[in-house]
Amino acid sequence: MSYLLIFTFSPVQGFISTSRRTRDLFTGSLILSHLTEKLLDYLSSLSSKGNVKVIYPFRSEKEDSQETLANFPNRLVAKVEDEKLCKELKKKFYQEWKKLWSKTWEGIKKEAKDRKALDGAEEQFKLHVKNYFFCFCIKESMEGKSYAEVYDSAERKLGAVKSWRPYRGLKDYSTLEEDGKRIYPDGCTMCGERPHLAINWKKKDEIFGKSIASHIRDSEKLCGVCLVKRFAVKFCAEDLGLGEDKWNYPSTEEIAGIKFKEYLIKKVEEHPDIKEKLKKLSEKLKETPYYVRTLPLKVTDEQKEYLSFDSELLREEAWDALFQEEGLKELKKDLEDLYEQLKNLGLEHKNPYFAIMLSDGDSIGAWLGKNSSIRKEELNEEFHTEFSKRLSNYAKRVVEEPYPFRQVIYAGGDDLLALLHPHDAIFYARKCAQIFEEQLKSLAKEGGKPSVSAGILVAHAKTNFQMLLEKVRFLESKAKSVKGKGAVCMGFMTRTGDITYFVAKWDHLELYDELFKAFREKALSSRIVYDLRILSEVFNGEKEIDIITPLIKRSFKRHVNDKNNELVQKLSDISLKFIKETLDYWDTSDEEEKMRRSVNNYLNLLYVVRTVGVRIEEV
Repeated sequence: MSYLLIFTFSPVQGFISTSRRTRDLFTGSLILSHLTEKLLDYLSSLSSKGNVKVIYPFRSEKEDSQETLANFPNRLVAKVEDEKLCKELKKKFYQEWKKLWSKTWEGIKKEAKDRKALDGAEEQFKLHVKNYFFCFCIKESMEGKSYAEVYDSAERKLGAVKSWRPYRGLKDYSTLEEDGKRIYPDGCTMCGERPHLAINWKKKDEIFGKSIASHIRDSEKLCGVCLVKRFAVKFCAEDLGLGEDKWNYPSTEEIAGIKFKEYLIKKVEEHPDIKEKLKKLSEKLKETPYYVRTLPLKVTDEQKEYLSFDSELLREEAWDALFQEEGLKELKKDLEDLYEQLKNLGLEHKNPYFAIMLSDGDSIGAWLGKNSSIRKEELNEEFHTEFSKRLSNYAKRVVEEPYPFRQVIYAGGDDLLALLHPHDAIFYARKCAQIFEEQLKSLAKEGGKPSVSAGILVAHAKTNFQMLLEKVRFLESKAKSVKGKGAVCMGFMTRTGDITYFVAKWDHLELYDELFKAFREKALSSRIVYDLRILSEVFNGEKEIDIITPLIKRSFKRHVNDKNNELVQKLSDISLKFIKETLDYWDTSDEEEKMRRSVNNYLNLLYVVRTVGVRIEEV
């Protein structure tokens, strides 16, 4: 008898989002992908006997040149004959998870100076990691029913099973001695879900040794799960299939400095003496968190030798905090000399802002629903397999896209998470949307348009990373709330945490492009943002756009430089066009409310593009 099997595990969002560094985010995503990949390996070994067929996710053969990346979701669908396979998959999952956490713990102990201190926390560590993941598996008989019926029934049952979680005792009575007293640990500073390990973290250097302690901030105290997320990429590199160094992973500051390093490469080729100084700097940084080997840029091995330093080190505004750190004090003179030399050549790194982009496919449930409004043919095994293959191709293509330079954290199925320079964010997000549509349009009904929606958040590199992940999900949800979906929501976050954002469908970004160009070329004064803000004050919900037309045109006439009447007319026209286009975005029948939202959305776009184009330096 044949069964349709659906397997998944959780938590996923919590495991990924409780990250304080980009490397935590990458490692968390990679671990989840690795666990799914190991289950696929197991199913593949059974498929050779002819009794298993994996339907989702589609697995293409990895090329030698392909970057190691988290690209498998926490879910798989397969046609099986063994009714006991659910039990075997769960067993395999926990075995693979145990391999990772046990190897990480042993690696830390091996490098530790005070193993006795870690021995005291070992039982607590195992309590945390053993009880973390939950597995869920449903199998549904395929006898006498269509594939669509079986899949729909299995999905419903899986949803019911996931709503019930077994209780696992997590009583943690561990204590530690600190300043002569026995105390209970506080919450983990990364996740806040469990107590931190009963280790005196004030003495991390004496306990862990420099190679480990230098990657734990002075304020950090980690639980067992978060310790694995922080160090698995170091001690389980081979298990995770890492062919290159991901331990020295690029920070948010390094992402902000992408374009600085692009220009630096050009300058260095003309000045070999600077190249030599940068090589020596990179060498001195090898035992610090400021050594970077996974570069967002595509560079040669020779270039990597002198670019393996965090861009933050050559951003003067960051120095006050940097030179407080023990390992960087002795580099102060070297950095100051390099900075002055580059500044004299016209290259100065000033940009501390980066963008985080999160996107996923719209209405994926409708694609695989029993009665679909978008799928052109009935849901059967062949269609589901082909759909999986197309999603895999999409993920592969967005990773391989040559420009712009960025750091892709996760690309699996329809989901994508990437870090990039703010100037490139809209360009790359739109390109991904185009690729998604190309991959799936032949599977859609006539007139149907496959789409993704994305959230993009521009923020300072020093902003709390967990908060940024939470906010970019909020922006993505705003994009998905647009009628018809297929939209992007882009926001700028101030250092105080305030966000200004706008939404636009992928076909309605002409205004953003033209304003960005005008601001970058200094053809348009940034003061126009304040001039046009009066619209939100005087606009009383009039539904006729003619009322605001002269106000917009007059503002552009006042703020376009060199009295460029052609540009005035162009920006005025596409501004009004954008407001009209967005009237259908809102889930309300009140015409005045639609106009009010569209005008405010327009003003927010103006603010965001002005900030990205003017306030944020290219380098």
